[in-house]
Amino acid sequence: MRMAHLKYLEQGFRPSAASRLRTAKRRSAYYCWLDVSALLAVFLVILIAFMLTPQPAGGRHGVGVDLASSRHSTRLSGALRDDALRLAVTRDGKLYFGSERINPGELPDQLRNSVRAGAENRVYLLVDSRIKFAEVKPVLDEIGLAGVKNISFLTEPVLAMGTNP
Repeated sequence: MRMAHLKYLEQGFRPSAASRLRTAKRRSAYYCWLDVSALLAVFLVILIAFMLTPQPAGGRHGVGVDLASSRHSTRLSGALRDDALRLAVTRDGKLYFGSERINPGELPDQLRNSVRAGAENRVYLLVDSRIKFAEVKPVLDEIGLAGVKNISFLTEPVLAMGTNP
């Protein structure tokens, strides 16, 4: 093609504009690139979604507690509130108020302050299924010293045989 073009130039002959357009239309154009802007937009949306979603501190309940199972458990929607008094007792006997570790002696003051701040006068107790009741009894005594009489033990529901979740 280049040689033919040079011959025309040497002879002083230039093809017309219409002829050049016809040859340009006949040429095949190769598109050797991929348009990844749509893929980039999807990745950007996923990244923003993960950045804006708060991640739990650990475990499903804020603290690593394996709850006991119960056939007659009911849903307590108050336990999901932000200002709910959630108290967790782990397998090794550690006590967590919300997501912060606390000493049993500090518990009554913390509970009183939270109730004064507007929290419901009910403690939601998350007790590990492998702990003995003798380790939970002092915690119950401390809750009683705070003046809170409503205590709810949170459990996992057991699905009956043959039912769908």
